[in-house]
Amino acid sequence: MATTEKNPWRPLRRWEKAALAAVGVLILIWATFQTWKNWSFLAHCERVTGVVVENTGHPVIRFTAAGGATVQFVQNGYVSRDAGSAIPVAYDPHDPAGTARADTFLALWASILGLLPMSLGCLAAAFLGGEIRLTGRYG
Repeated sequence: MATTEKNPWRPLRRWEKAALAAVGVLILIWATFQTWKNWSFLAHCERVTGVVVENTGHPVIRFTAAGGATVQFVQNGYVSRDAGSAIPVAYDPHDPAGTARADTFLALWASILGLLPMSLGCLAAAFLGGEIRLTGRYG
């Protein structure tokens, strides 16, 4: 008895490839813009050593700015240090409280580097060929 099983995989359609390519290019443009903003910030920022005040997932960091003001901010990820630990901080001298961030590689660059696999995946699927698997009532 021969079975005729339907192949659930099909090549991407032209419009699907165009949409993936557009998404990949937009993500690359966003990553390039964020990289430029980061480099611009790092070119004119002040650097000091701060202290982790508390760390319950997103560390609270305190430092003294060049003008003598004490500033405290929450670092949104990519830093795992215990309370009381010293940590390098970068900030814009014109707005220390609004621009302060941990001056570590991951804190500065991880969110930008995380965009690259998404972008390259979309572009690879669009230009190197891709297939999608249809299941359920769509298959």
